[in-house]
Amino acid sequence: MNLKEIILVSLENYAENMRLVVPFLVPTIFITAFIYITNLDLGLTAELLHWGSLTSVLQNVRLNIEMSLFIPYFSVYLLLLIFGAGIDIGFLKREIEEEASLEKGIKESYKSFLTLFLLSVFYFLLVYLIFSILQGKYFYAGIFILSFFFLYTFPSIIFDKNNFIPAIFQSVQKILENPVKSVVIYFLSLFLLFLSIISIFYDILYFPLILMFVMPLIINFITLSYLKEEKEEEKCPECGGALEEHDGRFICTCLLYTSDAADELDGVDLGGRRI
Repeated sequence: MNLKEIILVSLENYAENMRLVVPFLVPTIFITAFIYITNLDLGLTAELLHWGSLTSVLQNVRLNIEMSLFIPYFSVYLLLLIFGAGIDIGFLKREIEEEASLEKGIKESYKSFLTLFLLSVFYFLLVYLIFSILQGKYFYAGIFILSFFFLYTFPSIIFDKNNFIPAIFQSVQKILENPVKSVVIYFLSLFLLFLSIISIFYDILYFPLILMFVMPLIINFITLSYLKEEKEEEKCPECGGALEEHDGRFICTCLLYTSDAADELDGVDLGGRRI
């Protein structure tokens, strides 16, 4: 698929399969309940929403609850999001195999959940390491690169059943095969995530709700851009069978059957001669 086809097919899949939102319903309810019960407030308002000061405002956000309480709940939320992403990728995998269902998507995600979990822990540790070493724009550049590869390892795990280390290498290979398409899809995904983050300036409860609808679309973009482009085979205009090239010409390799030869299960060639 080219870039235009990926976007159009992703939007079509999203519109036709609103079931893709369902796996993100559980994490949304979970974190919304947590925000409501703890009365979590980041102290952000729409008046602070200016592009020039947005980064500094987000850096200076202070939680009104203990980090010892926030981190465990937020970690569970991330794990639920990861499992939800795995379900949607599994659903898309089954859809390509023409047997799509949420139940089969859940099975695909469950089979690979340990790998997805290890991958997430690995990347979180790298983020913490980068945060400890790099500052300012270098930190954001590191996060940009890490999250880029992080997103592309998910389909590698679900589709190819890779462990998280081989999945990382395969994601690099897939990105290098078509870097322009991969980067554009990634920026498009980042833009959707950015819109979700902006919602916290109006009400923090909007963020998980918007993310619930944004994540399936991002999963569509990433998964379809991950898939290898398949060349269309030449088809026989008479029977629809595959054509093979011989001496510069495409020849139908199927066998035709006459009515009497079919009864005797004998094949005939294109000239009607019994084989």
